[in-house]
Formats: sequence, C-alpha cells, structure tokens
Amino acid sequence: MLEQQDIKKMDVKALDSKIADLQKQLFDIKIQRFTSGLTKPHLKKELRTTVARLLTERTAKLKK
Repeated sequence: MLEQQDIKKMDVKALDSKIADLQKQLFDIKIQRFTSGLTKPHLKKELRTTVARLLTERTAKLKK
C-alpha cells in the first residue's frame, strides 16, 4: 500500500482524505465478506494496518 516515506510527506488534509477513502474501502470489504465472500481476504488486514499508520502520523503532525 503506502510507504512510510510517502505518509510522512503528506499534510494533515491529505491524510484525512486518504483515511476516509481507506475506511470506506474497509467497510466495503466487510460488506463483501458477508454477502459474497472475499476473493482476497488479506486486504482487510492491509487496510487496517495502513489506516492505523495514517492515524498515527496524523496525530503526530497535529501535536507539532
């Protein structure tokens, strides 16, 4: 997904939009899991990890 270097270069507004986008994708994956089954179940973990990294970087930037 996203490299840590790329995440550090983003500003807070870009982080917010990326977080919202990834959370929507995560929601869609959860819905797909219950309706038709996932073809790539590893994506759920990747998205959750990426969202957590983005939120961590966002918090760090807001504290500065």
